[in-house]
Amino acid sequence: MVILARDGETVADPITVLEGVAEQLGKRPWVQSVKFLSSASVPVVKAECGEAMGYVKLDVTIQDAKHKGLKCVEIVKEFMKQYPQLEPLMLVFKYILRIIELNDPYKVRSQTERK
Repeated sequence: MVILARDGETVADPITVLEGVAEQLGKRPWVQSVKFLSSASVPVVKAECGEAMGYVKLDVTIQDAKHKGLKCVEIVKEFMKQYPQLEPLMLVFKYILRIIELNDPYKVRSQTERK
């Protein structure tokens, strides 16, 4: 989930906003865990939901100049329109990345920094 500011505006203090989001998510009974990665290049709140929500993982960020996630989604969707055969390939690729634990850029980055 990406939090967007109103047209042409920016969020004055994204860290404070995300701290509030993390705090509120932590109060929800359907949330098993919440982490706030404030020092990431794009700060993110990561939440894991329980059985009631189907064990969904949720990332919350704030759109700004450094945030490229929405643009990447647009590009992938456009490629998939042009080349429909990419969809099953992308799904398999995402599945493999999840199995080998390379699907989370925040986790992967912290692992490579430790080496």
